[in-house]
Amino acid sequence: MIKLLPEKIISKIAAGELIQRPCFVLKELLENSIDAKAKNITVIIENHGKKLIKVIDDGIGMSINDAKISFKRFTTSKINNIKDLYNITTNGFRGEALYSISSISEMEIKTKTKMMDIGIHLFIKNNNIIKKKFISINEGTIVSVKNIFFNLPVRKNFLEKSKKEFNYIINEFYKISLIYFNIGFKFYNNKKIIFNLPPSSLEERIFIFYGKKKKDFIFFKKKEKKISFFGYISKPIYKHNLLNKENKKIQMLFFNNRFFKNIKIKKIIYSLYNILFKNFNFSYFIFFYSKPKFINYNINPLKTKIEIHKDLNIYLLLKEEIKNIIGKYNIFFNENCNEKINNPFFIYSKNNYLIKQNIEKNFKKINNIQLFDFFIKKNLYFFLQYKKYLISNYKDKIIFFNLDRLNKRILYDSLTRMSRAFNTVSPSSGKVLSGGIDSNAMH
Repeated sequence: MIKLLPEKIISKIAAGELIQRPCFVLKELLENSIDAKAKNITVIIENHGKKLIKVIDDGIGMSINDAKISFKRFTTSKINNIKDLYNITTNGFRGEALYSISSISEMEIKTKTKMMDIGIHLFIKNNNIIKKKFISINEGTIVSVKNIFFNLPVRKNFLEKSKKEFNYIINEFYKISLIYFNIGFKFYNNKKIIFNLPPSSLEERIFIFYGKKKKDFIFFKKKEKKISFFGYISKPIYKHNLLNKENKKIQMLFFNNRFFKNIKIKKIIYSLYNILFKNFNFSYFIFFYSKPKFINYNINPLKTKIEIHKDLNIYLLLKEEIKNIIGKYNIFFNENCNEKINNPFFIYSKNNYLIKQNIEKNFKKINNIQLFDFFIKKNLYFFLQYKKYLISNYKDKIIFFNLDRLNKRILYDSLTRMSRAFNTVSPSSGKVLSGGIDSNAMH
C-alpha cells in the first residue's frame, strides 16, 4: 500500500541530501553569514566538527520573528516569485539549509539587528524551538550546531575518520575564504587558532593561503559581451612538474563567486597541457562572471554543479585562452637557459628532464628529412619557441626542429632533387629519360 510519509521522516531524508557530513554544515552557515553582509566571521570547531560547529558574524542579524521561522523549510528572504530563481545573486536562496541542519543536530541561534535593543537566543531540536530567552548581544548572528547526526546513528556511523572529516571542513573553509577575500576570517579548532585572515586581496589569499609561488603561475583574463573571466594557471613548464608528489595540484572554479565543479573544463585544460607533457600536475584558479540569468544553480542540493547557458560559449573561449597561454609563455625551457641547439632534429624523452644541464647530451640526432613530413601528415600540434624552434610531440617524446637548419635542409633537398632531374636529361635529344625536367621546356 502506498502512503504519504510523515513530515518527520521526510525532513530526515531531505536533510541527508543536503547535509552529508559536518563540512556541509560549515559551508551553509558561512554562506548565510556572507549573505548577511558580514565583514568579520569566526569559525569554532570542536572534535572535528562532530561535537560543535559554531559560526559568529557581524552581519545585519535577524529580527525575532525572522529568527523563529528561519529554520523552517522553504523559508527564505531571497525569493519572492518564479523569476527570482533565474536572477540569483546570493549564496543561499532555497530556504533549506537551517531546516536541514536543525533536523539532524541540536542547534542554537543568537541574533540581533541594529534596530533591536536586545537579542534573542533560540534552542532548537528536531525542527522545534524547545527554549528561548532574550540576551545581550552585538549586532549579528551566532549559530551553534552540536552533536551532528545524534538522531541518525546509521548516518553518523558512515562518517569518515576524524582527521579526514576535518580535512573536508578545511577544504570548504578554503573555498569560501578564498573568494571572499574582502572579509576577515578566524578559524579555531579545539580552542586553538588555526587561521587568522584579515581582509586582503585575491592574489594574497591564493599565494599565501595555499603556499603557492606567484612566479610559477600565469595571470590571464578575457572579457566578452556576455561573460568575462580571469584566473591564475600553472606555467606549462616541465621543470615545474617533475612528477613531484609534493607539488599538490589545486584546481578551483568559481562562477559569480560561487565554487562549482565542471569536468568538461578540467578536460579542456588537461588535453591542452597534455599535448606537451603527459599527466602534467597543474593547478588553476579561474573566476567566471556573467548575468545570473545565464546560470542555473538549482540542479543539485549542494549547488556545486551548475548549468551554463550555451550562449556564453564558455568552453570555446576558455580553450582559446589556454591555447594562447601555452603559445605565448615559456613552454619548455628554463627561463635562464641560453644553450644553443645546432642539430636539425632532436628527440627528447620525458624521462630525461635535466635538459638545462646539457641539452645536446639529452637528444638523439635524426638525419632523415622525412621525419618532418611524418609529423605534418599526422596533423600534430606545433609550437614556436624563441622564434628558433618548432616543438611537437609524438607518443611519449618531445620533438624539436631547429628552424634555421630545417630550412637549409629543405632547400638542400630541393636543390638536390632539381640537380638529379637535370642529370636525367639526354644530352643529344633534350628529352626526359626518367621523370626529370624537359630541358627544352626551360627556354
